[in-house]
Amino acid sequence: MQVMDVKIEVDHKLPKYQQFTNMLMRKIKTGEFKQGERMPSILDSSAAYCLSRDTVLKAYKNLYDQGFLTSIYRKGYFVSLPSTGKPGKKVLMATSEMNSANFLFYQRLSKTMEENDIQCDFKNYHNDLNRLGHLIEEVAGNYHTYIVDPQVHSKEKILDLFKNKVADDGIILFNDVNDETSKRHILFNIEKDFSNVLTQMNDRLQKYGTLNLVLPSEEYFPYKLINGFFNYCDTNHKNGNILEEVEQVEERNAYIVVDEKTLFGFMNIICQSQMKLGEDVGLLALFDRPYLQYMSKKVSSLNWYNKGLIECIISAVKTNGNKCIRAEVELNMRETL
Repeated sequence: MQVMDVKIEVDHKLPKYQQFTNMLMRKIKTGEFKQGERMPSILDSSAAYCLSRDTVLKAYKNLYDQGFLTSIYRKGYFVSLPSTGKPGKKVLMATSEMNSANFLFYQRLSKTMEENDIQCDFKNYHNDLNRLGHLIEEVAGNYHTYIVDPQVHSKEKILDLFKNKVADDGIILFNDVNDETSKRHILFNIEKDFSNVLTQMNDRLQKYGTLNLVLPSEEYFPYKLINGFFNYCDTNHKNGNILEEVEQVEERNAYIVVDEKTLFGFMNIICQSQMKLGEDVGLLALFDRPYLQYMSKKVSSLNWYNKGLIECIISAVKTNGNKCIRAEVELNMRETL
């Protein structure tokens, strides 16, 4: 055990845990405790400084909350101060799939986290639980918070991979049900949101006899997107089709696309036809890009990967304890509907 040669004063104006916190912080900042080094155990520190274990634990948790320490289940606390000397949360975000709809979102998220003194790494586990399990084995203890988008996998299976490696309150899941599976989660309700937003656009959609949801086989999409789509169609007596690609565009049809490849193919067909977007044919993109509002016909979009979701993630990372944060969909009504 490294000797920490500072006396904890009984009659000091600061409580003992705060004195101990300040002392450890100085040791970390001066490099006496180096990045990645294991801190003395709670039992050793308690004996060396005649402090209760609760006092030592409170100091360690205080430093953990400030970003100076990380913890590994049953191994203890480790120094995590970045080389800049500035403390901050370290976050790993495990994405199930990096696709055209969310790539730019993760770039913006990374920049915003950095502005909030949060170091964030992204890993793609390609919807493979074995790959995610190996990833967790490699990085457990290196981060304060682990954010996982389960996509097609059950939340229970995801949490099992973390069991005995990461504390429950260090895991944040993207969730589509407000349940108690995880202590901390960001809640989506894609099925309800999609149906509700289409209902909000009902006046615009009335001129189209058929709605087509285009879901390419190579792109991932949540099945509840389909449920929300048909909920709207059934309620409003609309013809609804699921397409894998757009080979031709028909008048009095509206097309809902989830990827850029389909969008550009659709626009190419429109440019070679006499049909007018927003009049003869409708278009809605389930993602947003800056260029959508500068096209010859500004493209309407519906987007879950938005600024609000970034704020949800930042809030979830910064907030300790059990927390459920609701992510809202963003509607950008433009000229193509």
